[in-house]
Amino acid sequence: MSREKTRVSLARKIIGAILLMQVVVMTCLSIMVVYGITQNVSTTATDNLQTIVQERSQIVDNYVQESEVILSAYSKAGEILNVLKNPENKSAIDAAQKYTESFSADINNLEGLYVSEWNTHVLAHTNAGVVGITTREGDSLQALQDILLATDGVYNTGIIISPASGDQIVSMYRAIYDESGNPAGLVGGGIYTAGLVNKLDSLGMNGMEHATYCMINVKDHKYIFHHQPEMVATETEEEYLLQLCEKYKDTPNSVGGYVEHKENGKDYIDSYYYMADRGWLFIIKDSYEELFDSAITMRTNLILLCAAILLVLGVVSVIIINRMMRPMKPIENGILALQQFDIKENDEIEKHYTRKDELGSISRATGTLIRSLRDIVQTLRECCGTLHGKADDLQNSAVELVDDMTDQTATTEQLSASLESTNDAIAHVYEEIGNINAIVESIMKEIRDSDDMSRKVKVNAMEMQSSAREAYEKGKEELKTTRTSVKNAISSLNGLSKINQLAMEILSIANKTNLLSLNASIEAARAGEAGKGFAVVAGEIGALADTSKLTATNIQQICAEANDSIDSVNNCFNDMMGYMEQSVVRQFENFASQSTDNRSAAEVIKKQLDEINIAIGQLEQSVSQIGEHIEDVHEITQQDREAIGGIVHKNEKLAVVADTIRNQAQENQNIARQLAEIVDQFEM
Repeated sequence: MSREKTRVSLARKIIGAILLMQVVVMTCLSIMVVYGITQNVSTTATDNLQTIVQERSQIVDNYVQESEVILSAYSKAGEILNVLKNPENKSAIDAAQKYTESFSADINNLEGLYVSEWNTHVLAHTNAGVVGITTREGDSLQALQDILLATDGVYNTGIIISPASGDQIVSMYRAIYDESGNPAGLVGGGIYTAGLVNKLDSLGMNGMEHATYCMINVKDHKYIFHHQPEMVATETEEEYLLQLCEKYKDTPNSVGGYVEHKENGKDYIDSYYYMADRGWLFIIKDSYEELFDSAITMRTNLILLCAAILLVLGVVSVIIINRMMRPMKPIENGILALQQFDIKENDEIEKHYTRKDELGSISRATGTLIRSLRDIVQTLRECCGTLHGKADDLQNSAVELVDDMTDQTATTEQLSASLESTNDAIAHVYEEIGNINAIVESIMKEIRDSDDMSRKVKVNAMEMQSSAREAYEKGKEELKTTRTSVKNAISSLNGLSKINQLAMEILSIANKTNLLSLNASIEAARAGEAGKGFAVVAGEIGALADTSKLTATNIQQICAEANDSIDSVNNCFNDMMGYMEQSVVRQFENFASQSTDNRSAAEVIKKQLDEINIAIGQLEQSVSQIGEHIEDVHEITQQDREAIGGIVHKNEKLAVVADTIRNQAQENQNIARQLAEIVDQFEM
C-alpha cells in the first residue's frame, strides 16, 4: 500500500507541476491577450467616443451657424434695409412686418425675428404685438452696441434662456450699416434649441445606450445642455468639469480629449470637445462598464475558455502520466526489494528492457545492478571461506612462530651466558700472558746479567757459579709456575667449544625460522589482498632468520679461529717448556758444574747464553702473538656478545610481530564472520 501511495504521489507531483506550468502559461497568455484586447477596445472605444463628441459638437456648431445664416439672410432683405432708412414710413414698416412674418413662416424652431433701430426700438417682429417696444436701455443697450460694433457679422450671445418664452434659444444680433458706414439699426432673433436637442437625441450611440451628454459655457461654468433639464443654465459643481473649464477658457484653438471620474462608486469616462470660437465644451459621459462591455465579456469568455482548456489538459495529463508511470511500479518494487536484500531475478523488470526511453534505461540499469549484486555476493561468499581458512592458517603459524621464538630466546640466553664465561676465561688468559711477559723480561734480564758475569767469570768464578746456581733454581721454579698457569688458561680456553655448539643450535633455529617465513609468505600470497600485511611480516621474519644464520656462521668461524690460536699457543708453550727443560735447565746445570772450569767453558756458556737470548726473543715474540690473538679473541667475543644482544632484541621484535600476526589473524577471522553474516542476508 505504501509503495502505491509513493507512486501515485510522484504521479500527482508531476501532474501538479505540469498543471502549474499550464496555469502559469495560460494565465500569462490570458493576461497578455486581455491586456491587448482591453487596450485595443479601450483605444477604439475612446476614439469612437471622441469621434461621436466631435460629431455632436459639429452638429451643434452647424445648428448655430444655420441660425446665423438665417439671421444674416433676414438682415440683407430689401424690406429690412428700406425700413431702417425710413423708420417713420408706415408703408415701409408694413412691408418689413409682412416680410418678417413671411420669412419666419418657413423657419423651423424659430422663436422670433425682428428689426429695430439702433436704440432697439422694434420696427418689425415675428410677433406683431412686440412692434414698437424698446428692448434695451442704458448700460445694457450701450454694451450691446459696443459688442455689435466690434463684431464683424453676427454676434451670437450663445444658447440662453429666452426672457420672453422662458425656453432655451440661440440668441443672435447683427448690426446693419448705412451707406456711410454708420450703424442704422440691428436685427435680432432666437432659434429654439429644441430642434437641436431632438436631433442630438435622435442620434443613437451603438453600445452606449446609457451615455449622456452636456454642454458647458467655459466662461460662466453654466450648463447649456444637460440630460436633466433643471440643470440647464446652472453652474456645474463637478470638480473635473470646473477643472476643464479653467483649463480651456483661454485656449484659442478647438481641442478634444477625455477624462475619467467616479460617480456614485462607478467609473465613468467623459469624452469632450472644446469649441474655441464659441467658448463651449461639449461632453459625452458613459460608464466604464458599458463602454468596455465587449472587452469585459471577451475577457470573461477567455477566462472560461482557459479554465476549460486547463481542465481538458489536466484530464489528458492525468491519463497520459498514469499510463507512463505504470511501468514504474515493477521497477520500484524491484528497487525496494533490494532494501530487503532480495536479489533474485525479476521478470517484471526484464519486460521493459526493450523500451527506448528513460524507463527502459532505468529497467536495464536496475537489472544490471541486481546481477552485479548477485556476482558480488557470490564472490564475497567464496572470499569469506578463503579468508576464514587463511586466517586459521595464519593463526597456527603465528603460534608456531611464538613457540620457536621462545626456544630461540632461551638458546640465545644460554649462548650469552657461555660468551660471558668465555670472555672471563680470555681475560684470565690475557692476564697470565702478561705474567709470562714479565717472566720473560725477568729471564732476559738474568741472561744479560749472566752474560756480563761470563765476561767476569775469569775474575770471579765463584760469584758466577753462585749466581748461576741461584738463577737456575729461580728459573726452574718460575718455569714450573708458568707451566701450571698456561695449562690452566688453555684449559679455560677449551670452553670456546661450547660457544661453537650454541652457534650450531642458533644456525639450526635460523634455518627453521627461514623455512617458517617461506611458508608464511606462500600463505600470505594465497590470501591475496587480505594477506599483504602478513606478507610484509613474513619478509621481516625471513630477513631476521638470515641475519641470525649469518651471525651464527660468524660465531662458528670466530670460534674456529680462537681454537686454532689456542692450539698454536699450547704448542708454542709446549715447545718452549720442552726447550727450557731440555736445553736451558741442562745448560744451567752444566754451567753450575763447570763454573770452575777454564775460560773455554765460560765462552761455551757465553755462546749458550746467546742461544738462550735468541730463544727467549722467539718466546717473547710468540707470547706477543698470543697476546694479540687473545685480544682478537676478546674482540670477537665482544662482537659475539653484541650480536647475541642484537639477536635478543630482534627476537623481542619478532615476538611482537608474531603477537601482531596472531591479533591480525584473529581480526581477519572476525572480519570473515561479519562478511559471512552480511552475505547470508542476501536472498539469491
